[in-house]
Amino acid sequence: MHFLKGRNGGVLCVCGAVLIWGSTFVVTKAALAQVPPFTLAAARFLIATVVLVAMEVLGSAARSRGSARRLPWGRLTAMGLTGVTLYFSLQNVGLTMTSASEASLVSASLPIITALLGWVCLGERLSWRQLAGIGLATCGLAVLVLAGDRGANQSTRMVGDALLLGAAVSWVVYTLLGRRLGQEWPPLTVTSWSTAIGTAFLLPLAAWELGRHGIGRVDVVGGAAVLYLGIVGSGITFLLWNSALVYLNSAEAANFTNGVPVVGVVAGFLFLGERLRLLQLAGGVMVVAGVWLSTLGSRGPSERVCHCDRRSAYVSTGN
Repeated sequence: MHFLKGRNGGVLCVCGAVLIWGSTFVVTKAALAQVPPFTLAAARFLIATVVLVAMEVLGSAARSRGSARRLPWGRLTAMGLTGVTLYFSLQNVGLTMTSASEASLVSASLPIITALLGWVCLGERLSWRQLAGIGLATCGLAVLVLAGDRGANQSTRMVGDALLLGAAVSWVVYTLLGRRLGQEWPPLTVTSWSTAIGTAFLLPLAAWELGRHGIGRVDVVGGAAVLYLGIVGSGITFLLWNSALVYLNSAEAANFTNGVPVVGVVAGFLFLGERLRLLQLAGGVMVVAGVWLSTLGSRGPSERVCHCDRRSAYVSTGN
């Protein structure tokens, strides 16, 4: 990730994460046809943990053995609980009640929640361009929602949407925690250990689910879906997201997630046959325009590099 430095590198990282995340709603929906929600989340993140921790251990060979003791384990645990255990449990259960396209649309609440919590908790200021961009993107997302297919059972769909909204709130907390830790520790360290902790909390839920409901036959497609979610949709994407947070403030990074529903709706139409309407395309254009406006002329946090204990940490000196 050393070539993805500076503001441009942060933008590339967050765009890559958004493209992958948009696809995971469709892949998860397909996997849930064979694997129950908590078990799918646990399997997904067991794979991601192996990949990330292996990368972290290999990459930290030059560090002293005592460095692990100095890690902020309390904050890493909070990240694991919010960004892995809670988020993906709520998302997977919610996806059993609503479509992949609609699930991706609910993720649109991320920028608004992030902007508010970032302002309250971190003192992050929003420029008029960011406010206008969030407003335009939110209007586009409203168009996407209103133009969507409402043929599913209404009450079940509303419960699913509520669970997905709860997942969005938990992700915002994860983002704010990661924003601060990313200034103190390398993104790979933060991502790998928080993912491992979150996975540990998923395992009892998966064990309870398997003991209660069991699991049916998983074919090649289902297995490939789990591998994709674990390696690409979790390991690589979490690393991209936390790398982006080194150079972008939390509200700015979260506004890029307005692109997730666009990718999700298109992927749902192409791969699951979920309906895509002309108004949804218009809403998607508004979302992209809002993301562009929010980043036009804005500056990421300035960085200075501190060398201590044979590692480098990017420290924010202001937004």
